[in-house]
Formats: sequence, structure tokens, C-alpha cells
Amino acid sequence: MDMRIANAYDAFSVYNVNNSKNAKKINQQDKADIKKDSFTLSNEVADYQTAKKAVAASPDIREDKVAYFKSRLASGNYTVSGNDIAAKLFQGWGE
Repeated sequence: MDMRIANAYDAFSVYNVNNSKNAKKINQQDKADIKKDSFTLSNEVADYQTAKKAVAASPDIREDKVAYFKSRLASGNYTVSGNDIAAKLFQGWGE
């Protein structure tokens, strides 16, 4: 089934699309009266953004802790039993 619009120009003329006489000219006062879109953030959102920036600025790896344990492991002053490691791995599973 085909749909055919015989005279599209007549359809557009109903809306006066091409009629510049109907176009309203904007003067300086009208421009001043036009309100701009704006928004304000809630305190919670502002706090969230501050916290997010702080987390993003902090390093993912705490180099000071890594250096501390590397030096203790290298000197032989850091020992952990296998039982302690296993206990930490399974801690919270039974809860």
C-alpha cells in the first residue's frame, strides 16, 4: 500500500513555515528577558564530588606499606604462619 501526498507545499503553507511576515523579531529587551537554564547542586552531591576527587587523587598502592614489608621480608624479620594466612582467607565465609 502506497501513501502519496499530492501537494506537500500546501501542507507546509498551513503552518506558514516560509512566511517571514509572521516571524517575530527579537529586540534587546526580549533577549534580556529570556532566562537561561541553570541548576544548583545539593550539599550531598557537592560532598560526594569532593570525596570522589580525593579518592581519585590518592594512589591505588600504598608505596610506604609495600616498601616496609619488602624490607622486612628481605631481612627475614617478617614471618607469617600458613595457618594465619588460611584463617584470614576464610575469615567471614562462615558468617
